[in-house]
This record gives sequence, structure tokens and C-alpha cells, in this order.
Amino acid sequence: MNVSEWVKKIDPNTLVSEQDVRTKIAVPLIKLLGYDESHYADEFPIYSYSGRKRNPTNHVDILCFNSDGWKSKRDLSSWQWVQDHSLISIELKKPSEGLEDAAGQAMFYSMNARSPFYIVLNGIDIKILKMTDHFSDTVIFEGTIENMAKNWIDIDNAISFKVL
Repeated sequence: MNVSEWVKKIDPNTLVSEQDVRTKIAVPLIKLLGYDESHYADEFPIYSYSGRKRNPTNHVDILCFNSDGWKSKRDLSSWQWVQDHSLISIELKKPSEGLEDAAGQAMFYSMNARSPFYIVLNGIDIKILKMTDHFSDTVIFEGTIENMAKNWIDIDNAISFKVL
């Protein structure tokens, strides 16, 4: 299936929960970008610090990797491996939730996992960003899911598995 066919099949009326967004939007999108199930993890732990104090562990909804080695790398001792291999942090929200606060949450996960890209989506809208050192992050795409097909070449050229 290509992105245009996928977008046409989406029925926004069936999107109610974050889990709906995960299964009907995020996972098909990841697969369209060329990531197979061995290259992404659900609810992956993210470790961070405030000064010397370790913060409580957070979990990013989906984290994409360049390797399937993530399966044994969920503990704090693997933090460096995660930072060397993560590609995209994805934060999911219910369709009734906006993306503004979620973008900050996704940025936090991306900074701590050192994934160069992050995505925030609620099943209706999506924002794809590239982390940029010392400057504001670069927006790859921002808009509705249904408008992704028009910008697919740029999206695919920026974050597909074969490119990253």
C-alpha cells in the first residue's frame, strides 16, 4: 500500500483513544517509512537527569532505531547504546488533544534518546521535526494526516529507514 491509499482509508470517526492512533496511524506510518517491527519499540524507557539527580524514568510512546538490538537495551546501563542508535521519537495523543504541549514532550524524549527526529501526532494532525543544535528545530512537515500524501517525497527523503 502507498501513502495515498493509506490516507484515503483512514476514518477519523474510528479514532478515539491513543491506542487507536498507535494502531491505525503511527504503526502504518512507520511501516510506510520502511521500518519493520524489529526497528521500533513501544513504551521505551527514557532516562534523564536534573543536575546530578536522576529524574523518574519516562516512556516514549514509540522509539525507532537503526538496529534491532534495542530489545535488550531497556535499562539505564544501555543509555549510551540508545543514544547511538535511536532515530525517531514518537509521541501519541488522543484526537481530542492538541499537539502544542505534546511537541515539548516529544522534544524532551528526543533530546534524551538523542534521536535526530521526533514526531507528535493525534490521528488528525501531525508534526515532524528535526533536532537542530543551537537553533530552533526544523519542521519537516506540519499539518493534517490527510495532507501528508502531498508532501510524502519530502517526508520520505527526510526520515525513512533507508535514508537514516
